[in-house]
Amino acid sequence: MMVVKYFNAFRVKEIVPKLGFVFIGCVFALQEIVLGAIFVELVVLAVICLLGGVSIYAFNAYFGWNQDSDNTRLVSLRMIRNKSLYLYLGITLLVLSISCAWYLNQNIFYPAVIIFFLWIIYVNPLIAIKGIPSFGILLAIVAQVFHFHLGYLAFSNFNTSSFLISLFYAFLFGAGHLWHEIIDHDSDRMAGLNTTAVYLNVRNAKRVFFFIFIGAHLYLGGLFAVEVISAIMFVPYLISVLLVVIYWKLDASIDLFSFRRFYMIVYFLATSIFIVVRYWM
Repeated sequence: MMVVKYFNAFRVKEIVPKLGFVFIGCVFALQEIVLGAIFVELVVLAVICLLGGVSIYAFNAYFGWNQDSDNTRLVSLRMIRNKSLYLYLGITLLVLSISCAWYLNQNIFYPAVIIFFLWIIYVNPLIAIKGIPSFGILLAIVAQVFHFHLGYLAFSNFNTSSFLISLFYAFLFGAGHLWHEIIDHDSDRMAGLNTTAVYLNVRNAKRVFFFIFIGAHLYLGGLFAVEVISAIMFVPYLISVLLVVIYWKLDASIDLFSFRRFYMIVYFLATSIFIVVRYWM
């Protein structure tokens, strides 16, 4: 039970799905997968991301100790009663993660440092970007460009195509970030955080989410039109956006957690299909 306690407190269940936003960069970097040749690199990259993710959430728990006290989504944070433990563990895991990045490939060391810098800026109450409307979304979009390239640069070099493709996933990540703000609307408002969702109210924030979400796929269509990507990538995500729009229209109330679960499952399947077809062909 002790393991489960820390597993929940450090939000590992939230971190693991987000590893996909890094490993999708590996997919575009590798023209073919020879697992025996890249297995160690993939494992080390997973360790870097897992340690880094726990570190960032530990800092978030430490800095947001008072602000998140009424957040029902983060109730498991209180399973650890010593606030300082989050700070000490955050620092320790941060050092370990960055050290592993240097060991794996010096090309990913700098993106790793930038990622930590961005997210620590986000959670630090002295800077308070978390409580400035639109800034949280913009930071999430920028951070995802680096998340993507953390995986990409482990096996290839930065180029224009990698940047353009990373923007699609960055827009999706930004939309997802806004949806979490919508979920946290009531607790953030009580904590005095003026997030985008609090500033706009839930109804308008949903509209902005939908705008970013649809805009991401229009952008993807543009990449397809100019042949930056192929139909192998475009079609699965086109089907996904249609499914999400249909779900949105059919469920007038849109339960926030159910929609998030549906959104994540659909895009996991779309990405999986894209990866399988890409390497099969």
